[in-house]
Amino acid sequence: MTKRKRLLIAVAVAVVIIVVIVGIALWAALREKPVEGPAVTIRSPQDGDRVPLAGVTNVYSTARDGERLVTRLELWVDGELMETDAREQGAALLSVGQGWQPAAEGPHVIVVRAFNKEGGQGQASVRVEATSALEQEEGQELAEPGELPAAEDFVEDGTLPPAGDVTSPPGGIPSGGDTTAEGATPAGFFFPRPWGTRIDLTEAIEAPEPDLADWLANIPVNIVGSLTPGEGPVEAVEFEALSFSVTGDFDETYCYAALLDEPVERIPAEGSLGPLGARAWDIAEALGGENRILVRVSPPDPLRVFAECYGWAGGVLVPLGISERLHPPEEWDGRMIGATSSGGTGGDFSLEYRIIRVAGPDAPYGLELLGPPDSRSLRWEWDGDEGEIDGFRLYMNDNLVKTLAADMRIAQAEDSWFDLGCGGAASFSMTAYSGTYGGDEIESFRSTPVIFTTEACPTLIVDVLGVELLPSQPCVSVREVDIRYRLEGPEGFLGGIAAWLVAPDGTAFGGSSAAWVVPTGPEAEGVARIYLYYDGTGRVETTGLLVGMWREDLTYFHAEILDLPLVWDEDRPDLVVSNVEVDEATLTRRVLIANVGCGWASDDEATLAFSSIEGDALSGTLPFTIDLGVGMAYEWQEPLVSVPSGEEDTYAETWVEQWTNGFRVEVDPRDHVEEGNESNNEFEYVAFIFSEGGRRVWSSLAVAGEPDTDRDGLNDVWERAATQALNPYVEFDEEENLLDTPDHFVASFARITPYPALDPSSAPGALPQNVLFYDIVAFTRDYGRFMDVALFQAHNGDTEPLVMGWRVEDAHTLRLIKVFNAAHGGDTRQNNLWDPYREECNEAGITTEAGGRVGTSHYCSPLEFYQNRLFLWVSEGKHGLYPTCEACETITLLNAPIIEQIWNVLTGYWTAIGSGLAELFTLYEDDHLVDQVEVLGYEDLQPIFVDGERYDAPFHDRPVHLQMSSAYYILYYHVENEDFPHVRVVLDSLWCAGEDDDGGRGWGDYGPSNEPYLVIAALSLYPEGVTTWVPEPIPPIGDDVDSGEWDEDFPSIVIFDGEVGPGYVIGFGVSLYEDDGTDTGSGERRGMANEMASQLAERFRGEALPGVCGEDLMGRALPPIDIGEDCGNPGSVVNLLPIVNVGEPPDPVTLWVNDLSAYGFPGEYVMGLPDCDWGFCGCLSCEDCGKSIGYWMQLHEIPIESEDMPERFREFLQALW
Repeated sequence: MTKRKRLLIAVAVAVVIIVVIVGIALWAALREKPVEGPAVTIRSPQDGDRVPLAGVTNVYSTARDGERLVTRLELWVDGELMETDAREQGAALLSVGQGWQPAAEGPHVIVVRAFNKEGGQGQASVRVEATSALEQEEGQELAEPGELPAAEDFVEDGTLPPAGDVTSPPGGIPSGGDTTAEGATPAGFFFPRPWGTRIDLTEAIEAPEPDLADWLANIPVNIVGSLTPGEGPVEAVEFEALSFSVTGDFDETYCYAALLDEPVERIPAEGSLGPLGARAWDIAEALGGENRILVRVSPPDPLRVFAECYGWAGGVLVPLGISERLHPPEEWDGRMIGATSSGGTGGDFSLEYRIIRVAGPDAPYGLELLGPPDSRSLRWEWDGDEGEIDGFRLYMNDNLVKTLAADMRIAQAEDSWFDLGCGGAASFSMTAYSGTYGGDEIESFRSTPVIFTTEACPTLIVDVLGVELLPSQPCVSVREVDIRYRLEGPEGFLGGIAAWLVAPDGTAFGGSSAAWVVPTGPEAEGVARIYLYYDGTGRVETTGLLVGMWREDLTYFHAEILDLPLVWDEDRPDLVVSNVEVDEATLTRRVLIANVGCGWASDDEATLAFSSIEGDALSGTLPFTIDLGVGMAYEWQEPLVSVPSGEEDTYAETWVEQWTNGFRVEVDPRDHVEEGNESNNEFEYVAFIFSEGGRRVWSSLAVAGEPDTDRDGLNDVWERAATQALNPYVEFDEEENLLDTPDHFVASFARITPYPALDPSSAPGALPQNVLFYDIVAFTRDYGRFMDVALFQAHNGDTEPLVMGWRVEDAHTLRLIKVFNAAHGGDTRQNNLWDPYREECNEAGITTEAGGRVGTSHYCSPLEFYQNRLFLWVSEGKHGLYPTCEACETITLLNAPIIEQIWNVLTGYWTAIGSGLAELFTLYEDDHLVDQVEVLGYEDLQPIFVDGERYDAPFHDRPVHLQMSSAYYILYYHVENEDFPHVRVVLDSLWCAGEDDDGGRGWGDYGPSNEPYLVIAALSLYPEGVTTWVPEPIPPIGDDVDSGEWDEDFPSIVIFDGEVGPGYVIGFGVSLYEDDGTDTGSGERRGMANEMASQLAERFRGEALPGVCGEDLMGRALPPIDIGEDCGNPGSVVNLLPIVNVGEPPDPVTLWVNDLSAYGFPGEYVMGLPDCDWGFCGCLSCEDCGKSIGYWMQLHEIPIESEDMPERFREFLQALW
């Protein structure tokens, strides 16, 4: 072969390779499917409707995209953007109502466009005509966007319309009662599912908005003249009735008519035809002119016209006979056609009508749906001249969804069109057209529709048994109800329930949280706790509750109105007198006025009148002006008399003799102060909606903004409301001295402050990064422990600090990040740091009578929550705060010599005698080594960006340390987030750093155990709930895993695979065991995992009251010496302590409350007593007092280098920062 030939061959091969590469690239580009958009349906108005020129036309539409989530829905009219509704988090189904008022008469084109998270776009269009002929009559009210119909209409009509600004679950509640009806999908409601399928994020579910269309329009409605699906081409004709007369005199007449083989319809739908005289009746009003019927027929088949009529004469119904005729295509030319009835018993009728072919292109035919579920397409036939049309239009449920070229006969369908849930249906039809949509156009009649349906929904039987209103604090806009129900359905069914308030006029209003409903069986009952939300400012009385239930696929199956009389904003005065006295030493009257109302009493002129007990010597009325927030108090002082100089002592004695019984305030029987200004009593509502058991909270009022009298940047009204809403529950030990000392008192005092502090130059409403909640629990006395040993003696005044750190996610949402508390002092001082999701470990010193640290107590615990509040245990006497009873009972504070001796004797005997028995009894039991919960927030799951460059989560990047004194294992996992927000959390491997050295598997074999296994349960938290499940596969038992080795049998386990959004938390719980006996089977391990999943769900929902724990029996066996903390009350008495927000210390200008006289501690101050070394003494003597409340409230302001700053508190702040 010559060099030239070789060169030519090389060039040819290169060309071929390039052509192939380019071809493949083009093929791939052409084959690549564009991002699909949401399926859009315009419910109202419908195509061809006439709308009034005057007044608002409400456009109701729905966009559905369960995979990519709908983020925005736009209303366009005649090419102009009118309104936008956005859902930043995305919704699987978004239903909205948007208002538009026509600017001119004539045709208009309404387009609704929807966008998903991936930028895909879908749209639907309808044509309407604006006309003044539809203007309202005089005195008739115009429609307004958001206007609510009666709640009974929702139940009777089987509808709930789309949502407004805040997403809600309306959209097709079925009829009430005991029937099980189908409904449309609740709009925008986030219903939680395993594996992270996110449907929508919502904080409160608002009441339904008006329904001006058939909200169940997923199922096509047949009109007179619609054609049963056929095979051949169709033509469009119009049927018009011209005249109708009868033989005989009648009071009323009406007919039943049908075209083709469709069901008959009554003409007119109600009442009678209008009389025209001479035995003629006006049938053209119903079937003529603009009311003529458009019909599609398939030549050469004839058009069937059927009519059966009746007349009323003197109260007697008279049959007028039947007319039925078949008209071939040659009669469709507009000729007059007469028909006469036969078979009448009291007369006959004559009918004249005509059939007219409609001009325009032929309609497509043979429309069919093809392909597998993941790649459907629509195919049709058309035999006309393509040069005479501009293309084809595809309609779904009477909405234009796609325009296609004239040479096309097949079109790809969008997957979102078929995401209909159970019992859903979608009707598709095609037209041929030329011209501009909504303008000068010619369009054929629609093809025979092809209807897609989904499987029928399972049968559900519902019986709502009753509703119970739970007790609540005053001045709250959220009330709790328990709805009792009985539900029969298939095993594994999961549904949701919500409720709305019903006013006396039948209007539904307010908002609701959602809860789960599960089958109970025919005998058992279920209870769903619902939070009702009202954000109005006026007094409202409700009469009922509209309850709706929906399936997991978001279709309603039950609605019912329950009786529930309820008053919001009860008549309560702002100001009351809480204390009145006369200071005999200074001859001063002192009156304490407290604001116990629901709003701020500003510039209030109150009036007091004084008299003696005997009723004489009335001092007259004394007006004064005050300015008090909710929960605040004011001490009014006024000299009793004016004492001449030099006569003070004499006058005082005279006064004491004359006024032995003192003075009283003349008020009404309820001690209400007469106010001069009642216009300041506006009810200020702040609603709080909790999730994750209380770890995340949303408020109806923004966190920051005005009013801000304490100058910290936070809204004062929100601060005071949050003080009450986030006040923890506490439980005292059953032997707590406070319970037996009636004149002693306990209360909490709060400071809510941003961290880091906001810049004073920040704009009003600027959001802080975090908010610190200081709750300082103040006791009259610390009652001491341990025989009054010096280090643990009782003392006056006891302040126990608790600090909750909340991350500000947005203007309305906080998430709990860390909790700090301090207890005791000296060598036993505790600086505890707790995590709301994971178990956290802390330590405290052990001391002796002589002082000095001789040991350490280690204690680990998660935080516990109950009914959306943090739950804390208070130790007996010393009042240390603990997150669990077990953590409290673990603490050893004092190790006295006598205790050491007795303990050594007892433990010595146990070692010598009991060790063999212990080995015998535990030889064949698996060792439960350690438990751990790992959680990942939304920020933990995101890719990391450094200088604009993205770093996805690396492999094996996250270890979970499973460590105890006798064993140490490391579980590795990783996060895959390349397609964020879609993430996968995968467990990879288990490493044995040190195996458990407690005995082996066989009798007499005392070597280390080396067969570890894990019990694993996964969890998903979101703003509306928690889901737990057991991931697969179940990990096997490791075989011969020694220290420093990998468990080679450990599989890869997918914990989570799905999409996440802000507010999401993904995690898993792990229990480590070592198999010491016979092999623990996979079924048993699966059962252990299911039990763990149930415990995690209960823990994070916070619905169950935390259990009690036993006392330290060894300590109790050695009376009267205690060796540690004691917590727990067998009666599980839950306490919600009174709490007051004091503002921002120490500046008197920003400190709302300093004098604590009105709050149970007369003579005490937030900033401490100057004569008592600025301490808090609990209204007792200054001897050995506790730290002031104000001291604890300024922990974060102590310089970081200061030794006074507890090390754990530094960690707390660093965790927030």
